[in-house]
Amino acid sequence: MEEWKEGFRWNLLAREWKIAAAGFPVILPLLHGSFGLGPEFFSAMLFSGFLLFLSALDIRYGMIFDRFLFPMGISGLLLDLSCGWWRMAEGLAAAFLLGGLLLLIRWVSHGGLGGGDVKFGWVLGLWLGWEAGLMALMLAFFLGSLFGIGVFFYRRHARMELPFGPFLSVGAFFAMLYGERIMTWYLKMI
Repeated sequence: MEEWKEGFRWNLLAREWKIAAAGFPVILPLLHGSFGLGPEFFSAMLFSGFLLFLSALDIRYGMIFDRFLFPMGISGLLLDLSCGWWRMAEGLAAAFLLGGLLLLIRWVSHGGLGGGDVKFGWVLGLWLGWEAGLMALMLAFFLGSLFGIGVFFYRRHARMELPFGPFLSVGAFFAMLYGERIMTWYLKMI
């Protein structure tokens, strides 16, 4: 972490790209199984690459940087626009919904949630839309809670800050792939 305090250095990110690339052999079969080899596969692959990279950054540095969220957001907006104006409007509405919810949580928790997570939620809304975006948030909070409980019991009295970006990424990935199936299963359980 000390090396990061000196200032932003692109060469420090080389290992995060390698970590993100190492995740592709795991996720490519899942993407292919869900989308085939059509245009959705390639946009899902781009989205997954962003998710892997941002997760690696947040785990290592405890931050999600705007300089990486910006191209992810622009890509999502352009993909929305390629599907039509209505999809772009839905993506923008979802961005404000998800970003607004996370901003509210940040405000209520007095900064317990980072500003990068709020902006990440905004970008996820552009990519996922409001239904899958809300599913991603629900999954992220569920997985983060389980992990936090495990850490609490493992390190009883130690205070530990957990980066939330990786949980948002995992939630977004599974909401993209299995959001409808998860919702159907959940509604059957009620």
